[in-house]
Amino acid sequence: MFLQPEGKPEIPVFQAETLMVCRADNQVPSGFRVRWAEVGVFRDPVTGGPMTSWLNPLNGQMVKMPKTFRDGPGDYTVTVKGDGLAVKLNQTGAMVEGVNVTISNDGPRVVWHQIERKVRGVPAGASAAEIAKLPKAVTTLTLWTDRAQIDDPARASAAASGVYSFETAGLPAYAGQGNAPGRAIVRGIMRKASATEILNRHSPDEPRLQATW
Repeated sequence: MFLQPEGKPEIPVFQAETLMVCRADNQVPSGFRVRWAEVGVFRDPVTGGPMTSWLNPLNGQMVKMPKTFRDGPGDYTVTVKGDGLAVKLNQTGAMVEGVNVTISNDGPRVVWHQIERKVRGVPAGASAAEIAKLPKAVTTLTLWTDRAQIDDPARASAAASGVYSFETAGLPAYAGQGNAPGRAIVRGIMRKASATEILNRHSPDEPRLQATW
């Protein structure tokens, strides 16, 4: 994650390592629902260790930061609408304005591109009253997978990977810039995994993310 006051460079704040657990069901007429919950660890971008505080270079002050975060539970509801899909997001701790999804073929690959417009805290955890005062944000997710895996009736799940971005139309309070214009920026990578798969093995003394439904 970076902060960028207007006219100044992007300033790194933290590195987030997150795990989102999803479960789909077909209890929605003409569609399906994906229930999800997310947990995360904030790491110091210099040391790689757990985050405790952040030195704000704009004002020279140390800002206490959370070590972890929890987002959700929430759910996506996907239904058929005309020749396309209607996607609705219910997210705890956010005011969602809308979700747009496009699915396209790129040779043997299928591309899922999703844009969410919302208001939420950065990091997550703001109260409803606080959220109402925050600037608007846009989340963009793009996922790629093989069409052959999607079409294979013997497969219960298709492998996928993607990229993630999140931008706010203003700076959080801990930037120490008052109402000065700027933005918060998150850039990330995504990798789909099975329920028992471990993608990033840490040494025994390193914190590890684990979630149960």
